[in-house]
Parts: sequence; structure tokens; C-alpha cells
Amino acid sequence: MNGCWDLSYLYKSFSDEAFRRDLESLPKEAERLQALLSDESLPAGEKLERFLEEDEKLSARVDALANYIMCTQAVDAENEEANAANDQLEAAFTSLSLLSSACTRFVAGLEDLEALIAASPKLQAVSFALREMKDDAAHLLPPAAEPWILELQLSGGNAFSQLRDKLDSTLSVDFRDERLPLSAVRGKAYDPDPAVRRDAYEAELAAYPKMDLPMSFCLNSIKMEARTLAKARGFDSVLDMTLHSSRMDRATLDAMWNAIRKYLPDFRRYLKAKAKLLGHKTACPSMTCSRRWAKAQRPIPPKKPGKSSSVKWASSPRTWRRSSTTPSPAAGSTCIPGTARQAAPSAPPCILPTAPW
Repeated sequence: MNGCWDLSYLYKSFSDEAFRRDLESLPKEAERLQALLSDESLPAGEKLERFLEEDEKLSARVDALANYIMCTQAVDAENEEANAANDQLEAAFTSLSLLSSACTRFVAGLEDLEALIAASPKLQAVSFALREMKDDAAHLLPPAAEPWILELQLSGGNAFSQLRDKLDSTLSVDFRDERLPLSAVRGKAYDPDPAVRRDAYEAELAAYPKMDLPMSFCLNSIKMEARTLAKARGFDSVLDMTLHSSRMDRATLDAMWNAIRKYLPDFRRYLKAKAKLLGHKTACPSMTCSRRWAKAQRPIPPKKPGKSSSVKWASSPRTWRRSSTTPSPAAGSTCIPGTARQAAPSAPPCILPTAPW
């Protein structure tokens, strides 16, 4: 598709009958599976097995739809058919989210869940997920409020997330008398020519002020919604909510950050050694940020025959400025929110300059 990849194994086009059928069937399928969970005529074990089997088929359909839409948008952000289909899919996610919550409540209400798992090979295969649902039930939104909150998200955080993606994907950058997409300029960070890398980086930074204001509104609105949802779900903070969804606790996160702080001096020594191998007197603390970035991408040349590869480690410089903890415009929602503020004031500063995301 569009000279980049072939998606016909998913669907032929957005007007493909199979695509329209699958997309339009999602809300009805969600209602049907919710009705299955409410069917009192079926034993709990059989009901759960049937639900999981049907839900797996539904998930595969959703994955195919989402992949087709997103892969199309990845190469053509202005594709009107893809954008319209994405809006329809986002609306269907409301029904799918309600279905997921209904399943979680059902599983949490099973007093004999362990017995049901022990008696069913099918349930044993997904026992981890079932036990996790039982724990997750404590953080579900109130049933009466959940549909309204999900609908508000369509015009709230979800809309701002789409706008953030649109701003990023449609930004044009002036690079050497050309106007190129931001992604194309970012790709030049790995060009073999250091002059190209430097010019691309400087052009990228010069382009960001064009979207400063709308991007700040997007990020603030997305994170404010996350703070509100965290409270509604019974979490003390967005960080706690994210750690819970990541199956991680604060002790593990702190251990990871402590390991980073501990080994930053080693990383700085490595960069100084690399600078020496590349013929620089220092690790470039006096150069402009763009020059440091251009040189940071340069590969270390292979060892020449008869030359020793040993390099004496130098002490790390103390003149580096701490990187800003302000979220970058391209900061994705997969990053754990709030982790930047967890760093102790005495933590070693970042060795790398702020660079393309």
C-alpha cells in the first residue's frame, strides 16, 4: 500500500465488504457477549469458557481492524477513509471497554473461581488473566458512571491524543531548501554524513515552535484526564495506576532508577573513550548540542591491524547540564508518567544531549 507495504492480507480496502462488516459488527458483538455473561441458565464454568472462546475471536477481529487502520495512517496521515474508520473504531471501543469491565466483574464475583480453574483445562490456560481480573475489580469505575465517562473520553483525552498524533505526523520541516515530513528529517539522524545529521537535528528543533501551543494543550488535557481517572479508579496517583497496569511496584521502579544512576558514570566514561577513538580531545561538552548529536550517531571505526585498542578511562566531566524533565511533544503514553520527578536532586545528570525522540 502506498509503495510501503501490502495490507491486502487483512482487507482489500476501506470499502471492502469484509472490513465494513467487521467494523460495524463490533457494538452488536459486545452486546451479545454481555448477554452471555448475564445468562443464568448456563453453569458458571461453561459460561466462562464460552465467553473466552468468543472473546478471543472478537479480539482477533479488532486487532485486524486496528492494524489495517493504523498502518494506513502511518504512511498517509491525511487519508480521509482511514481517519473516518478510526473514529468509528474509537466509538466502538466504548462498547468493548464496557464488555471488558462486565467480564472482570463477573470473574470477581465467582467465589469458586479456583475450583472452576482446576476443573477446566481451557480455564487453566488463562488462569493468570482470570486471577488478575479478580484483583483488578477493585479499580473498576462505578457501573452507573462508566458509560458516561467512556463517552466523555471520546471528546476528551482520546480526541486530544489524536490531535497530538496529527500535529506530529503532519508537521513540515525546512531542511536544506526542502520541506520534508518530520519523520523523514528524524530518519536523517542515522545518515553517514555528520553534516546531514547536524543540519537535520537543527531543522527539527527549529520546526517544533510551530506546534508549541496546541501540543501543550494536548499534553495537559491528556494528563489531567489521567489524574481524574486515577482518582475515580481508587489510585493515589497516575503513577500508581500505571504501575498497576504494568504489573510493577514502586520498589521495582526505584531499583531500576537507582541502577541507572549507579552506572551513569560508566556510561560517561564510555562516551569519553568513544570520543577519543573518533579523534576528539573531550566528550564534546563545549560543542553545541547539535554537533554532539551529530557525533553521537557516528559509529566507532574498526580497529586497524597492529593498533592497540586499549583506552585509558578518564574521569567524568561535571559540566553537563541536567536534561529538562518537561515532557517532549512526542512523548508517548506508554512512558510511565511522573517518573522524572522521582529522581533525587543528587542524581547524576544525563550524559546525552536532548536529541530527536
